[in-house]
Amino acid sequence: MKAKWIEVVSLRFEGPQFANHAIDLDTLAGLTRFQTLLTTLAKDAWRDRHLDRKNVPRNFERQLRLCLYQIKRGSVVVPLYVRSEPSPNEELFEDMDTVIHQAAGLVVKAVGALGKQEPLPERFPRSLIPALLDWASFESEEDLIEIHVPRRKPVKYNRFVRNRLEALLAEPHVTPVQITGEIFEANVRARRSLMSLPDGTEVSVTFSPDQEEAITSALKDHSLCRVHVSGVGHYSSSGSLSKIVDVTELTVKSVHDSQRIGSMDSFWAELDELSQLVPDEEWRKLPTDLSSNLDHYLYGHKKR
Repeated sequence: MKAKWIEVVSLRFEGPQFANHAIDLDTLAGLTRFQTLLTTLAKDAWRDRHLDRKNVPRNFERQLRLCLYQIKRGSVVVPLYVRSEPSPNEELFEDMDTVIHQAAGLVVKAVGALGKQEPLPERFPRSLIPALLDWASFESEEDLIEIHVPRRKPVKYNRFVRNRLEALLAEPHVTPVQITGEIFEANVRARRSLMSLPDGTEVSVTFSPDQEEAITSALKDHSLCRVHVSGVGHYSSSGSLSKIVDVTELTVKSVHDSQRIGSMDSFWAELDELSQLVPDEEWRKLPTDLSSNLDHYLYGHKKR
């Protein structure tokens, strides 16, 4: 399988700041922060599709590096691509195309909502508001970046959107949320539990008497299941989710479709997690022809 280029997003720079088709280096530097924003959202999307995995695959971020593959003529348009490369554990990367486009689509939905003075999408993490704010700045009201994602209507990122983001950061915020995580502590008397999210964040989740059995069951089998919660999220002024109250939905999901023992999927998942512990410099020491000449390196047989 050959590597392929996948167009993720095109950025059209408009206004006096970008006159004569020029982009200053500070603006280009902001694309690295845009990369971080997309990668974080893509990780969330990948974890939602792989509930049995604790970590994203090795080289996940490398697979999602944005590249300036070409510069389009006629205006200041920067198309950004990722280069999807073959992987020994291909089944873990087969949906990379999907998750990176989901991430870019969520950015477009967030920017579009802010431009219309609507709430941020529920699936957009409030903790990423600083990243969405800091990746670009403008010298005048006329300057903007138009974001194009395949099969979606373009949206404009400008000073108005940035001002909306700054206002959201200035005060604590309450909004509906949907999250999935691991229950690792529960207080039945106080009707409160602690949930660990995939990024390591710990969030307090209140529950009703009717939800007590599901919570205690999830706590008992915490390593084998994840809990999906819908409710009202309370965020700090820094954008961190601190607690969820008024839980309307609480669902316990198994992290495995089948038993871990005897499951080849689980075997490869565990093997890939172990491979992430090996430093990159050690992987580079392996012979490039190891797969075709395994008997030579193991037993000294003649190379093919």
